[in-house]
Amino acid sequence: MRDGVLGRQGRQFKVMILGSSAVGKSSILNSIFSYDFNPLYFETLGIEIVQREEFIGDVEDLLSFHFWDTGGAGRYLPVLQQNLSGTNVALLVYDVNNLDTVENCVFMRNELLRSCPDAAIYLVAAKCDHLESVKENVENGEKQALSWGVPHFSVSAKTGLGIKELYSKINTN
Repeated sequence: MRDGVLGRQGRQFKVMILGSSAVGKSSILNSIFSYDFNPLYFETLGIEIVQREEFIGDVEDLLSFHFWDTGGAGRYLPVLQQNLSGTNVALLVYDVNNLDTVENCVFMRNELLRSCPDAAIYLVAAKCDHLESVKENVENGEKQALSWGVPHFSVSAKTGLGIKELYSKINTN
């Protein structure tokens, strides 16, 4: 593989961000890239791919992350299913204020296990701006992650809570 940074060889990782509509997938991605938080909701149409390259450890070790920000509306499900192959890391995102969105994470986990059983999966509670008020919902998400044997992260794109830790985990996978 050739990449765009100094023409160096590197390793590529496909990171899928999956979840229901309006759970905060795009906002999490924007926070990873240090873009400003935008409180307005803009639906992702299909899939948006964003690339981030960085050197890890030795300057010869270049990692290229391809983040696939997916539309959460049901009409995009066939597109998602066709593009799961080759996923290295999957972020299953739910809105901590709406536990019904966890059900879509359950469905997407099953799709991932069928299409790419070796992918690392993380369950991500989004919109954790006020952790005390959603503590019980976060705990329910943590229990779900524990039952799956996957890490759970509580994040807020608005405040930056947990974003660096989540990216660091993706980066070391």
